[in-house]
Formats: sequence, structure tokens, C-alpha cells
Amino acid sequence: MLHNHSQPFVLAIALALLVGPPVEASAANTKSNPAAKQLLSAMSAPIQMSVERSVDATNFISDMADAANALKGYTCDYVTTVFKGSKVINQQGSFWFKQPRQIRVEMTGDYKRGSVAVLGSNGKVRGHLGGALSAFTVTIAPNSDMLLGANGYPLVDSDFAGMSSVVKTFLQQGCTAKVTEHPVSVEGQTRKVYILEIVKPQSSELYKRTYIDPQTLLPLEWFDYQGGRLFAHTVWTALKLDANIKDDLFKI
Repeated sequence: MLHNHSQPFVLAIALALLVGPPVEASAANTKSNPAAKQLLSAMSAPIQMSVERSVDATNFISDMADAANALKGYTCDYVTTVFKGSKVINQQGSFWFKQPRQIRVEMTGDYKRGSVAVLGSNGKVRGHLGGALSAFTVTIAPNSDMLLGANGYPLVDSDFAGMSSVVKTFLQQGCTAKVTEHPVSVEGQTRKVYILEIVKPQSSELYKRTYIDPQTLLPLEWFDYQGGRLFAHTVWTALKLDANIKDDLFKI
């Protein structure tokens, strides 16, 4: 693997790994993408809290964290859609996780196809772009802003255990959380799910909403809101629990 020693070029590659140019939300691309059209409609409509019967989610969130922390390894696919003004950013990829705390993300959609970012067991993050630029690999500090996704979440918190920790942090910051008393039916999911909703401190404004699989207690969909409007949406599919993922996947 070749290494680039030109600092400006290295930083440009690092920044491009997880954050890319926005795509205009036009009638043409929403017609060809029903999911994007549905999300755009949701973004423009006022967001309301779930009308389902709900209870305090503190214990439920602890159970979610325990389930996520117990995972030895898994793979899944994801799609993240971020709305910034009149523009839409779409990210699609495959995800690998293995204890002790190793993460690999590969971009598989049209955007940045072939780009890879890896958090190794040594705590270092390495990555490269796709195509001809895959020959240039860089090392980035795990807490670098260059590893923030378009939705604002860092690579190092993108695994299920990291997400559970983030949710716990929301509660420590004064947010309140409710979860449906029982799994319920929602649009887009073939099975009933728990709906977990987080509200900002001293406010009735919905901050986060996530659909939780009642069997695994892992998220299936995640919605972020800003000012009462949908800001970002992530969906996970093709989850496969696998503790035997090869360590070589986390070395580039």
C-alpha cells in the first residue's frame, strides 16, 4: 500500500472518506427514489410525538446498552439520508464490528464507492478512497472532526454499543426518554417494533426517534430532528451476528 506524505492531500482524502458533496433534492431524483420522496415529505411536515402508550425509557435504554455490549461481532448494511436546507446527502455502506472495539465501514453506493474507514484494535483509524485513490491510505485521530458523518456522528460511535452510550449521555444532559409499552406496527417495518423517543431538556421538542427490534433490542431505524423537522434518517438492514469475523478486515 502506498503512502502519501503531502499533508494537504492527506487531509483532503480523510475529509472525503465519510463526508461528501450534497446532492440537490430535485423532482427527478425523488421520483426515482420513493424512499427519498417519502423522507422529503416527512421533513417538510411538523413532527409529532408518538400517540402510542409509552413509559419512561431509562431501564429500557440500559437493557439496550447491555444487549449491544454483549455482541462479539456483527455485519450489516446501512443507508443514511441527511437534509441540509434544500439539499440532500445520501450515504450507503456496509459495516463490520468485532470485539475488542474494531470497526470497518465500506461505502457501497454511488457516492464514494470503494472508500473504506477502519478503527483498529490499537485505537487508530485508517482509511482510503475508492478507485485509483485506494492506493493512498491515511491515519486519522479517532476524535478528529474529519471522521464525522454528514449526520454529525463520529465513526467511533457508529457501532450499536457506541450509539447506546450516546443515548445514555442524552439522559445525563437532561433529556427525557419514552418508549412504547409494547411493540407496535410502523410504516416501513414488516414486524412490530418499540418506538423510543427522546425529548430535549425543558422542552416538548422531539430530538431523536428510533425503532427498536424487540428481539435483539438493536435499532432498525434512527431519526434526528432539528427545530421540529427531520434532519437525518438512518436505516440498518441485513444484520448478521457473527463472532468469527476475521481480524484482517480491520487492517488496511
